Amino acid sequence: MTVARRWADWGDNSLDDKRIVRDGHWYQGSMVCASCQFQREPATLTIDVDFPRGTRFSHPEVAGEHPVHDTQIKQLRHLNFFQHECYLQVRVPRVPLPSGKVALVEPDWVGKLSGFTLLFEALVLMLAQQMPFAAVAHTVGETWHRVHALCARYRQISHHRSR
Repeated sequence: MTVARRWADWGDNSLDDKRIVRDGHWYQGSMVCASCQFQREPATLTIDVDFPRGTRFSHPEVAGEHPVHDTQIKQLRHLNFFQHECYLQVRVPRVPLPSGKVALVEPDWVGKLSGFTLLFEALVLMLAQQMPFAAVAHTVGETWHRVHALCARYRQISHHRSR
């Protein structure tokens, strides 16, 4: 099915329809697109990501599924949607563990550096192999310092794994 046909099948052709995001299949598991908002100035797309009430989550430290204790809202920079900078507002669950500790359960697609998705980080790393940090920063709309910090973090991770 072509993109043009799919767009026409949506009916109202409005850009604020969350089906644009949902049909992108970037989400996984129990996380779903709750809503999305387009803004013309500045050109941004904000996608609210949530999970259904009653969902249980696993945690790497303890086997099994755990009920949600509370949540935190995290904003993550994602790949641009055409000319719009894209941000995910993710409702991230915290679950109670048997030890009494309450732990955050982040989705698999959250990046290694605070504030980015893995796909955005992969794009930055790919560009940084071919361009100076300043050019990468300009291309993705981030600061030189954030691009440098992201690359330094992955360099640190790769050196740690190579030992």
